[in-house]
Amino acid sequence: MRFVFTALMFFVIGWTGAAQSEPLKGQVEQVEVVPRFNLQLLTPQLDRTGLSFKENCVCIDPQKARAVNVGGRWQIMDGDHWLIDFGGQGQEAEKAAETIRYYGFTDMCAFGPGGPSGLKQYFLVTGASPVGPPMAGEDALPLNSEKVEAVNIGGRWKVVAGKEWLLDFDRTEQSARQAAEILQHYGFQYSCYVGRPGAPMSYYRK
Repeated sequence: MRFVFTALMFFVIGWTGAAQSEPLKGQVEQVEVVPRFNLQLLTPQLDRTGLSFKENCVCIDPQKARAVNVGGRWQIMDGDHWLIDFGGQGQEAEKAAETIRYYGFTDMCAFGPGGPSGLKQYFLVTGASPVGPPMAGEDALPLNSEKVEAVNIGGRWKVVAGKEWLLDFDRTEQSARQAAEILQHYGFQYSCYVGRPGAPMSYYRK
């Protein structure tokens, strides 16, 4: 099954004044995205981080991460199960597997109940933020987690950081607030992508 969703990019916007009354301006792309993220692997975690809710994550072995062509589709495999589906993007899949090994990701998680899309995923290293030095050729944008908040813009719940909008959760307030809490809690300093536009993998780090 294939899904079509609006892949939200991370852009600087000219947003001032009260967020609830001003329309959020930015660029979006209509991108066809395959099922990127194996949601069936996710399970509520123990309250190990001090967050006000349980995260949805799956433990992974970074050293086993590899890109495999399965019936013409490139997938990131961790042992016998797939984590992320890159469709026909073999080069991006190889880059993603390399990224997982480089930073040593041990947890693949999703923002909000059920993890609504691949662009709303994040990774941890033994329950903490991944840290640099940055991987060569990394597609990363600065993120000020201290300014992150969930706001309602024209009936849609978005996660913003000052004048930058990061994530769009449509009308799901709970997911937006949880995402903002996660970004603040881990103190992420960079928002990173593999395979833009329509990045099938995203992650955050310090």
